[in-house]
Amino acid sequence: MNRLPWIVVGLVALLLLGFLFWYTPDRRAASAVNVPAPAGEEDPASVSAPAVVAPATARAPASRGDAPPKLVPAVVDAGPPEPRGPQTVELGTHNVYLKDDTTTEKRVMRFELRVTVSNAAAAKETRLRRDDLIRMAFFLGSHRVADGALGEAGRDRFANDLLERYRNVIRLGTVEAVELARYEVLPAAKVPPRQP
Repeated sequence: MNRLPWIVVGLVALLLLGFLFWYTPDRRAASAVNVPAPAGEEDPASVSAPAVVAPATARAPASRGDAPPKLVPAVVDAGPPEPRGPQTVELGTHNVYLKDDTTTEKRVMRFELRVTVSNAAAAKETRLRRDDLIRMAFFLGSHRVADGALGEAGRDRFANDLLERYRNVIRLGTVEAVELARYEVLPAAKVPPRQP
């Protein structure tokens, strides 16, 4: 057997243990965060250089002359708070060609897609996954027979199917509703051109 690797590992372990045993932190690093020296001792570095205050902290006024100064965290303006409660995310207007086996004329389902989610995190995730959600709507809509997509009943069935699938995708909150505004089924020839 080869003992050389074991000897090297043992020496490295001994060196590491020795370093940790005799290691003492540098006093100058402690004075850089503005910690005062004990009474009667004076650090030579603090005499020649002004005291350094960390940028994220501010000194609070001392209540007694002999008490060490307290560091108070600085107030950081994080901007306006995130809105709370349900939020609606617009996913645009879409034209989906429907499956139709009975007629020779293709029909198109046209709608504006809106998703209502429970919180700001879910709204952000919905915006980030916008392309995936739209792709799901196109896939699901293109497999629908045109006669089954007509009217409010067809719209509600499609919205419920989308709601079920979107709830499986959005993880940072609850998808509360899927709304298909301006829903209509038109012959493909009558569909207005897509706006940029």
